[in-house]
Amino acid sequence: MLTPKQRQFLKSLAHSLSPIVRVEVDDGSKRREIAEELARAADAEVAGRIGKLAILYRRREEKPKIKLP
Repeated sequence: MLTPKQRQFLKSLAHSLSPIVRVEVDDGSKRREIAEELARAADAEVAGRIGKLAILYRRREEKPKIKLP
């Protein structure tokens, strides 16, 4: 489980990234559900949302590239 400080850190890293997967849905609650499903399928967590973008984070077991605060 990510702490609020870790979520904020990941959101700041993700802000400059381009989307990798696009899911065209206008309904906000449906977007939230889809993000949760994608996170479960990828064994990840939803680190946050910026507008219509969802930020997923999965910790790398060996030699993590991102060092969380």
